[in-house]
Parts: sequence; structure tokens; C-alpha cells
Amino acid sequence: MVPTAGSRFVAGALVVAILAVGLPLAVAGDDGRATEETAPQFQVVGAETPGVLDSTEESEVTIAFEVANVGDRAGSAEGFLATEWTGEEDSFAIELDPGEQETVSTTLPAPGQPGAYGQGIQLDGELWVTTLLAREEPDPVAQFHLTAVDVPAVAAAGAVENVSVELENVGTAPGSVSLDYASPTTDEEIQLELDAGERDVLDVPVEIGVEAEHGHSFTVFNQLLDEVSSIVETTTLVDRPEVDEVAFEDVELPELHEVDETTAASVTVINTGDEPIRAPVEYRIDEFTIDQQWVELAPGAAERITSQIRPGEFPRVSTWEQGFFVDEHAVTDELLVVDEGIARYIDGLAAEIAALENNVSALEDTVVELEAALEDANATIDELENDSNGIPTTVVVVALAVLLLATLVTGYTLRRRWQPDAEDSQ
Repeated sequence: MVPTAGSRFVAGALVVAILAVGLPLAVAGDDGRATEETAPQFQVVGAETPGVLDSTEESEVTIAFEVANVGDRAGSAEGFLATEWTGEEDSFAIELDPGEQETVSTTLPAPGQPGAYGQGIQLDGELWVTTLLAREEPDPVAQFHLTAVDVPAVAAAGAVENVSVELENVGTAPGSVSLDYASPTTDEEIQLELDAGERDVLDVPVEIGVEAEHGHSFTVFNQLLDEVSSIVETTTLVDRPEVDEVAFEDVELPELHEVDETTAASVTVINTGDEPIRAPVEYRIDEFTIDQQWVELAPGAAERITSQIRPGEFPRVSTWEQGFFVDEHAVTDELLVVDEGIARYIDGLAAEIAALENNVSALEDTVVELEAALEDANATIDELENDSNGIPTTVVVVALAVLLLATLVTGYTLRRRWQPDAEDSQ
């Protein structure tokens, strides 16, 4: 009959008890005093056992213990290695000189189910146990981390600098990710795909703003893990000389902007000084910078700048000051910002004004035609008066009546021509 693990533990305990009572008697002299020699003493001084299994699909595990003879005499010891999840035992016997140590190990089947299991060694009746935690293997997932960024420590305002960021997929599966880069002048979303364990370095050209410090923010969101990886760095600006002389020409500032539409504004910037300039041209509404474009102009050079107010970018309905600014130089005008309802009302008023203008124009044409007809009538009367000698008075009267009737018909016809337009305007 093969001893079980339980029977061996019990037997070991009995051996320990016997040794505890009998060993002092064996080594003592007739007067009960201990001899100078002592028995070998074996101890477990180390363990190399797995603590966690990330997958229950592992086929085998190896457990090992370091056994040392810490006594003063050479000797031998017996024991066994065992695991809770198998119930199997692997016996061993070792012989060690004083101070010598040896590793005993065994390879056994791995746990087939998740859980916490004991794994240990029994040596001369004493038991040492460690714990193995077996877990289910997690589903493969991509996990992205920002590992490094490189931004300029110092830069000039308006300079285009290269910013680089290193991204690594530290997960167990390939995947895609969005990297968000934000700064005062740039807001960019970069899409990329990485295999598990793969790294990639991205270069982003960035125009440095005009603030004293230009911040750079890099953010990656691992949606499946609900985890955010973010790094923020700062570039300090060096001083830029202000523009002393500049002029604005061909200014096109809009009078009206509908909040849901795109509206453009343009200006030509001229360097009227004797030195080259490098400066931002800003289009602002009230205190808000809608657009910023940098220009480099030699003395006398000019550049056309066009900025746009995009739909929803400035939704505050009212009258505001707008303009182009280059440092302390500016050209401004008023801008009426309206929503869709106000825009329809303004369009209706404009249509009515256009109709009235058309009617006025038609009326002016009618007046001109009536004046021409009256001149013709007067000329005819003059001719009749000159030719009235020898002509009966009745004939003269009839002729005048005919001329008057012709004038009235002409006026009526012209009035009917204008009247439909007037009715349409109503």
C-alpha cells in the first residue's frame, strides 16, 4: 500500500516528536551533559515556486526548494514535494555536509481550473508551503501607452517646430488608437495602428504661438480599459521684436455674419518699414481671436490674408467690433452677428426694398414718358396756333380736344404699365 500525503504528514509529525524526546538522550553522557558533537540539521532556505499563472492552459509547472544542512555534522534527509491541485508526491533523499545546500525540484501538471492552491515540501517531518494563484487567461486586448515625447524647450513665436511622440502597444493584441495633440495653435487627432509590442514615433510640425509659454498636450484613451495616458510639456518663447510700420489695403470686412454660415474677411498687409518683419496677422471679433496667420515680409512686400468665421464658431448674436491686427496696428469695422430667424427677417426687408426700388424706377420712367408726351402736345398746339389764320375756330377746338385725349390715353397706358409692379410690392 502506497502511503498517502496525509499519512506521510502524520508520520513526519511523529518522527519530530520522537526526535524531540530521544535526540537529547542519545547525545547526552552518563551524567546527562550534552556531547560536543550535534546532529545534522536540515532546513529549507529558499523557494522557487510560481506565484501566479496567467493562463490555466499552461501544461506544466516546476516547483523547487533550496535545502541546506545548517548543523555541524554531515547527514542525510528524506522528504517529498507535493501540490494540492494534483495530490501527487515526488519523494527525494539528500546527503549534505555541514553548510552545504542543494535544490530539490519536480515538474508537475499545471492546475486545470482557476483558484488558489498550495505547493510545498516536507523535509524530515517539517512542512513548508507556498501558494500558487491560477487565473483565467484574459482576452487579448490592445493597450497603448505614451512612452516619450520630445518638444523644443525654447522657440521663437511663429516658428514652426517639430514635436515628436513615441507610442507603444503594451497589450496582447494588435489595435488602432487615436492620439490627441493639442496646443494653442494646433488641435490634431492622429489615427494609427500598432501590433502587440510595437512602437512608433510620430512627428508633428507645430507653429509656436505668441503666448509666453506654449503648452503641448498628448493624450491616448484606451477605451476598452477605460484608461487615459497623457503627457504635457511646455515650450518657453523667446522675445520677438514688435512690428513698427505696417499698412492695410483692400480691406474686406463683412457687415453681416449668420451663425450657421461661413463668412470670409480679407486684407492685404504691407510692410511699410525698412526692416523685414515676421509677425502674426490676427482676425478678431470682440476679444476673441478667430484666426491667426503668420507673415514674413521684406520691406515694401505685401501679402493677402483671408480668414473665415466657420459655422458655430462665434454664435453670440449682437453687433461687435471686428478687425485685422498686427501687434498694435489694426483695421476695424462693425460686424452684425445674427441667427437664422433674424437673417430671414433681414432677407425679407431686403426683398421689399428691392421691390420698392423697382417701382420707383418704373415711376420715374412713366414721368419721363409723360413729360415727353406733354412736350409733343405743346408743340402741336404751337403749330395749330401758327396755322390758325384762315381756319375756322371749331376746327382748332376739335384738334386741341384730340390732342388732349391722346395725352390722357398715353398717361393711362403708362400708369397701367407701372401699376402691376406696385400691386406686387404690396
